[in-house]
Amino acid sequence: MAQPPKPKDMKKLDAIDDLRRRKRHDEALQASLEFTRERPKVAEGWEQLAEIAVELKKHFYLWKAARTLTQLEPQEDAYAFNLAFAAMNMECVFLTRQSLDRYLQRFPQGSMLKRITDMKTAVDSYIQDMIAKGEVTANVSIDDMADFELGRFLITHGDTTEGRRLSLQAARNLPDFASPLNNVCLSYMVEGDLAKAQQTIDEILAKQPDNLFARGTKVQLLVRLGRLDEAQPLVEALAQESPENPDHWVKIMESCAYAHDHQRVIAVYKRAIPFFKAQKYVLEPALHHFAGTAHAFLGAEAKAMAEWKKVPHDHLYGAIARSNLREFRQHGAWYFSFSDWIPRRWLEAMITAIERGGKRGEEAVEREFERLQATTPGFAESASLLLERGDPESVTFALQLAKYYPLPGLAAFARSRRGKDEQRIEAANLASRYGLLPRTESVTLTIEGEPRELLLLGFDIYTEPEDDGKPLPKAAQAHLKAGFNAYGEADYERALSEAQQGLALVPKSLALLNHLAAALHQLNRHDEADEVNRRLAAEHPDYLFARVAMADIAIRDGRLDEAYQWIEPLLTRQRYHISEFRAVTLINIRYWQVKGELSSARHWIQMLDQVDPDSVTDNMRLLETLSGAMDAVRKLTKKKK
Repeated sequence: MAQPPKPKDMKKLDAIDDLRRRKRHDEALQASLEFTRERPKVAEGWEQLAEIAVELKKHFYLWKAARTLTQLEPQEDAYAFNLAFAAMNMECVFLTRQSLDRYLQRFPQGSMLKRITDMKTAVDSYIQDMIAKGEVTANVSIDDMADFELGRFLITHGDTTEGRRLSLQAARNLPDFASPLNNVCLSYMVEGDLAKAQQTIDEILAKQPDNLFARGTKVQLLVRLGRLDEAQPLVEALAQESPENPDHWVKIMESCAYAHDHQRVIAVYKRAIPFFKAQKYVLEPALHHFAGTAHAFLGAEAKAMAEWKKVPHDHLYGAIARSNLREFRQHGAWYFSFSDWIPRRWLEAMITAIERGGKRGEEAVEREFERLQATTPGFAESASLLLERGDPESVTFALQLAKYYPLPGLAAFARSRRGKDEQRIEAANLASRYGLLPRTESVTLTIEGEPRELLLLGFDIYTEPEDDGKPLPKAAQAHLKAGFNAYGEADYERALSEAQQGLALVPKSLALLNHLAAALHQLNRHDEADEVNRRLAAEHPDYLFARVAMADIAIRDGRLDEAYQWIEPLLTRQRYHISEFRAVTLINIRYWQVKGELSSARHWIQMLDQVDPDSVTDNMRLLETLSGAMDAVRKLTKKKK
């Protein structure tokens, strides 16, 4: 039974009404859904949801509100009428008939009797047409078919448990009818269990190999599982079908869209138009959306926009079509929303992985994601496809995931024109880190609409204080900090003094020894500085600053091969402190300049400019300009030849 609203309930309901008055309908809907979840026995909340659902033509939410109200207020025949009205608008023929029968049983003299009997006459006529066309049998069970229809809607709106229960019940009672099992497959897909979904769809196709809906669903599954080659023959066969059911044309075009076969999307669309005209059907808006998106991918902008504009705002694909109209020039087109690729349960599993791994460090997070990928078929493959086929939200998500897992599509996205410039640069750097793009060679990316060569970072740079696990005593740390400040102020005598005082306390401190050598160099005491660095390299050959110093000595002595032997291992690192990055970049600039390969030196200057522009000197910028000019001259020379 219904509960009376409390004062705080009325305040919330008034706030939702205020959103409606201000035309913020989507916010009002979300707030109303939240209220009914929190206060499910307050009838006023469900009445308000029903009103919002009518305004927005969200027929499932009207049905949901009406069903609850018939339970809370069973004596009100208006709620029972709304239940049938919502089912009819959901185009659930048998659910409508079931609701009409229940109205007549409970309210034989109800105030809505005339409208109910008129609706029943229309529904019975439609069912007879279905029987005549062979779509259902003459002895069809109204209740079983109503379970099937309701199961589909519940699954589509996220209630997979109840939806699957009703669908399995319908499947048991209708063994020759495959559609309930299609619903079961859909429920597993919504939950993100693609392995069970594939098992279910294979069961259907084993019994009914020509089932068009199941074949189309299998295409989607294979694409999301990364098995594109297996999907292609199915798409080719589906694209040749000429079904009598208008919904099947939508399924065929959807399958071609999942396969990213734009030419076939258009070809099927052109064949669907005369069919719909001949049958005097209104062309399903989804077909306009698919055709428009295919045109956009093929570069036919005017045709794409014309098709998208035909999709009604309240249609399933209305929001995607409008978003495409706004953003496809900057981002690129997309057929499906983020939720079509990434189920909620995958997102919840990701949050768990981050929370669990985050307590133990970044490497632990990466291990958690590797485990998630290994135990969740289709996870990495679907996320990778987001880069090529997703909306802006999808690309942002995929790039965040790519920080922990090497998505296969990173390199292709980086080289494409899709997304924002900074997103493609980020993807290129991540791809470089994972070995999907070269780390020490330039890569051509589209920046500001033009091809541009960039040398990728391929590693992370951090600025937090370095911690080697052996913190200096406070007094020595104070000398290190004071010496660093003195070095920055070009007071090299004081920098030397501070380093010496710190070493008196901690004689083997690598940081203090490095600062000592740097100060000696600045004071032109090069032999002493080189001696310190040689000792450092001998005792700690993996110490980055020691390797840089030894490379510098070799360059000064003209031993370039030896210099590169000191430099090369540093290029395989994944993370650098900003000071380490600066040292590695500067030694590479010097090495390539002395070697006479100014183009390579220019790439390192560009990298330094991306991360630490204050460290790029005027001489470096001149070198970069000269190198670019020389490359341009070489290209012109080659063209003339």
